[in-house]
Amino acid sequence: MPNLRIAVVGPGFMSQAAHIHCFQLADGADVTTLAGARPKLREAVADRFRITRQLDSWQAVAADPDIDAAVVSVPPEYNPDICCGLLEAGKHVFTEKPMALSLKQARRMADAASASGRLLMLGFMKRYDLGIERAHKFYDEVIAAGDMGALTCARVWCLLGGNWTADQQLLVPIITTDEPQVAKTTADAGPDFLPPRLAAGADGPGFSSPFYFFNHVHSHNMNLLRHFLGDDYEVTHADLRYKTKIALLRYGDALVTFEVGPGISAYAFEEGMKLYFEGGWMEILPPPPLQMQASARVIIYRGGDVTELREPLGGWEWSFRRQAQHFVDCIREGKQPRTSGEDSVGDMAMVEAIFRRAVETGLF
Repeated sequence: MPNLRIAVVGPGFMSQAAHIHCFQLADGADVTTLAGARPKLREAVADRFRITRQLDSWQAVAADPDIDAAVVSVPPEYNPDICCGLLEAGKHVFTEKPMALSLKQARRMADAASASGRLLMLGFMKRYDLGIERAHKFYDEVIAAGDMGALTCARVWCLLGGNWTADQQLLVPIITTDEPQVAKTTADAGPDFLPPRLAAGADGPGFSSPFYFFNHVHSHNMNLLRHFLGDDYEVTHADLRYKTKIALLRYGDALVTFEVGPGISAYAFEEGMKLYFEGGWMEILPPPPLQMQASARVIIYRGGDVTELREPLGGWEWSFRRQAQHFVDCIREGKQPRTSGEDSVGDMAMVEAIFRRAVETGLF
């Protein structure tokens, strides 16, 4: 089977810091094309990464018969129109998280993938972290065997303030230009139940919107929680009034606390997840996202007559590289990706459920 011909749509920060290089390293694929509407940025990035073909829009990618798949790295407000257009044109699509700005638009994207018969994969790279893979295998074994008892509670947290880039830009400086962003192509700025205080500002979607920020940054934490515990939950409480946001989710008899906020000055994010069972616990501490060749720290405690504390090591790998290879392998083998569009609809459902609960109770 010939190598997949991949176009990168969007030559911005994440494409330069992770995606272009990782897809260039993927077996069975060639990055043949770079697309972007800002010519100075596109040309400079193409030159750095030695990408010979350039296109000026995603529409040109969609119309190009010599492109098999697209890697879309743009803000989420652009995702629905771009991804659906590429899928409808017969391209497989990998796109950065979060999927969209509303459950309605996420559903539209998943349906477009299903109708096209092409793959849609979301960039939740934590699921491809070797440490987290081993933690998930252990979790499945614990649930199957029942030897640590039932889940009693869990905690998920992400307190910003740390160095999420691991200063990677000191090794590979990010190319920037003074060219303006392309006008937004969708009017959907979030779910329609959001009051103005939580929705987009006067300039449209952006980080000044509490919903946009929460969805953009903490979709990783929701996706990881769902990866382990699934979607059979109820949001019982949500308080969005303060710098630190709190939500409580009930999974059967187990209560999960979800804490996110600005945090403190730290070496890296104060980020993680801890699952408590009747007979022990498991803690997962991801590395800074752009720290290469690092995997999550996983600590497992077992109680009982003989107590045990162990820390299985994940290995020297980068989740972004393994994520890129997974996308390529799924296309070539005709299988659905671990972070499919259909699965990631659940992330939008969770963020909307949290914000809906806060709005219903006036805690915003």
